[in-house]
Amino acid sequence: MTVATTTLGERGLLRLPASARDQAGIGKGDEMVVIVAGPGRIVLTTRTAIQDEVWSLAPVNGAAADVRAERDADNAAVAAKRRRTETGTAAIGEEQSDRIGSALLAQFGA
Repeated sequence: MTVATTTLGERGLLRLPASARDQAGIGKGDEMVVIVAGPGRIVLTTRTAIQDEVWSLAPVNGAAADVRAERDADNAAVAAKRRRTETGTAAIGEEQSDRIGSALLAQFGA
């Protein structure tokens, strides 16, 4: 466990020490969730860490497993899109987008 100190800036900005970020596996651009856990206590966590904790408590079979597989696929697609956007690679075309949309609608019976 890493213990480090930091100071809240005058505009309310907080700089996380590199040693803490590195140990937690938090990188530039990661979405952070701020949880007020009581007077003088704030918990910072990533959305992924919360999702992993919730999923670890869910049953591993049945509908929960199906939902998790869908969520994992959605998260992978979003991450790939973000990478393409950041690297300037063209996004998927309208035809491919229509095929994906039709497949999703068919899967959910719409």
